[in-house]
This record gives sequence, C-alpha cells and structure tokens, in this order.
Amino acid sequence: LSKTTDQIARYSDRMMLIRNFSDIPKAKQQNKVGVLANVQNSAAIERDLKNLDLFYNLGLRQIQLTFNWRNWVGDGCTERTQAGLSYYGVDMVRRMNELGMIVDVSHTGYQSTLDAVEVSAKPIVFSHANCKSLCDHPRNKTDDQIKALARKGGVIGLSCFNWFVSDKPRSTLDDLLNHF
Repeated sequence: LSKTTDQIARYSDRMMLIRNFSDIPKAKQQNKVGVLANVQNSAAIERDLKNLDLFYNLGLRQIQLTFNWRNWVGDGCTERTQAGLSYYGVDMVRRMNELGMIVDVSHTGYQSTLDAVEVSAKPIVFSHANCKSLCDHPRNKTDDQIKALARKGGVIGLSCFNWFVSDKPRSTLDDLLNHF
C-alpha cells in the first residue's frame, strides 16, 4: 500500500487516492485518475482486526475477503469444504462496515459469499466475477448468490478473462455480453 500511495504522491498532478465517495467526482473534475486502494486477500490483516484500522488510515478502502483458498476469514472458491465465514470473518465484515470499507467476495467460496452478503449491514461487491450458469468455473457466482447480492443492493462487476466467460477456446464479446 505504501508503494501505491508513494506513486500517487509522486504523480499528484495526475492521480488522486480515493478515500470516500465524494473523491470520485472531485478526481473527475480535476481530470485526475482516481485510485481506489484494495487488496485481493484479507490475509494482510492477519488475525488482528486493529490492523483494519491501520490499513484504513493508510487509504485502503476495499478488501477481498479471500483469494481462492482458505484463510482466517473463510473459504475461498477453490476450497474442498466450502465451510463459509469463520467467526473472525463475521467480525471482519462488521468492522469493515463500521469503517466504510468495501467488502469484496469475488474469489470467496460459495457459502462464504452467502455468509458475507447476509452478515454485512451494507451492500457488498463481486468486483470481478461472472455467472456460473453460463460458465462453470469455481470463481463464477451462482444464480442464488447473485440474487442474494441484488436483494441487499450489492454490485457485480464482470471479468473478461476467457476462462471465466465461456468454455470455448476463445470467448467472444457476445459471450461476455451474455453475462450482462
């Protein structure tokens, strides 16, 4: 994270760290690239939720709860057991809500995803995940996960990587648009 903030400071005439929603239109108005700091695995927080506050103060605003495998928070999408969020994971989601951090479950396992949607008091995101019903990849989300997300006001962003879009050797734009 310090490398990111160092680069933003170095190019402050062109870049701006996004710390809250109002920074987005400000960056656009100033013709700057807005950078939303995130990490792709909550393992960086280790087992101490006080580290969330530390990272938040450094500018981190989005955390993917797991990568593909299990960590202290819960199971990733490629875990065999798909056990869901741990008690620690539930506490992390709640603390992220208190801080105003974005909870991202793009790489999170089936039950961990549903648990995060249920536990979170605020909408969460699947920042880069596609529809499992169209492409059966462990990283893609099922219809019931997507519907649960929608019921809580969450957002899904799609991934254009071929292996998440279709089972074809080469996906097309139409294949990606099917996920929309």
